[in-house]
Amino acid sequence: MATNLISGGGFSPLQSGVLNNLQIGGQRPQANLNSASQTACGGNNAISYGGSEGTSLDDVLMLVGLAALAQSGGAEQLMCTPTESGATGEVSDGEGAVANASSEKDLTVKPTDDNMTGRPAGDTRSAEEIINDNPVLKNLGDQKDIKRDQLKERFGDWTEDNKDPESRADAAYNMARVLNNIKGLNNYEGGERGEVSQNEKIEGITKDGDARHGTEAGVLKDIAEQGLKMLPDNGNLPETSDTHVRKDGTNKDNFQWGMGEIGKVLSNIPILKSVLAPTFNNIGEARNLGEVFTGGLTGLAEGAMSAARGPVGWAVTAATDTVSIAVENSTKDKKEPPPFS
Repeated sequence: MATNLISGGGFSPLQSGVLNNLQIGGQRPQANLNSASQTACGGNNAISYGGSEGTSLDDVLMLVGLAALAQSGGAEQLMCTPTESGATGEVSDGEGAVANASSEKDLTVKPTDDNMTGRPAGDTRSAEEIINDNPVLKNLGDQKDIKRDQLKERFGDWTEDNKDPESRADAAYNMARVLNNIKGLNNYEGGERGEVSQNEKIEGITKDGDARHGTEAGVLKDIAEQGLKMLPDNGNLPETSDTHVRKDGTNKDNFQWGMGEIGKVLSNIPILKSVLAPTFNNIGEARNLGEVFTGGLTGLAEGAMSAARGPVGWAVTAATDTVSIAVENSTKDKKEPPPFS
């Protein structure tokens, strides 16, 4: 016969009959420590009482103690070994402190000069591991406006120049956290930036190494120079008057910029606003050669549809364009620079 010492409202040696059976040649309690460990850690096994050899009072007391310990939750501390869970990304340090192994990617807590203290308790990753976990840090360039030296002064040196592995790992964590928060910013109107926010590189650096205002690189430069107070509180990229910067914070090259500026001019001329402006505007917003062609063709198709309406259609187009231009100009930001400025 087996008596369950764990399940059911407590354990009484008198009620279970264990003490009543204490006699030479009677039953001997069997302590299955492996089963006890499984039960305390969430398994279905229980400590059982059974056997056929002589009873030892020490054995009975050991079973009573194990049962009470399991019921109080203490068995888990003694029998459950620290584990690492790949499914959740959580690492236990064996003392109850649990840290998310990718907590530097958590955008719900804004980094500040006060809370940038390196890796949280339980995160034992090295600098190399953190850098590899965060490609945006691994891909960070050394252009002049990236301001690496100033970033190191603020957040620590994450490079191989730092010979202290703990200090370097903490610095890598800090820097990854800053970069991930910059990548997580919306466009200046609050809209999502799509693949740009996931492309694992800091956008907004020109070929000359300058960081344009209103881009990720511009925000990083401001942080390097003035601190984390320059990370926008509203979660959006700063609005900019730089006509080389798209709404999503990426740069236009000079060709795309020129096409966009022509589109602006045509957008203020009735009929041409509908017939030609879409082609130039679409090319101006293209990010690569493929988008230049597809954007241009889309604009041509839109213009062809307008031109195919005939004389009456042209008159209607001219009238609607005139009204549209007047409305757009009345609501346009007065600070917006004129074309080709």
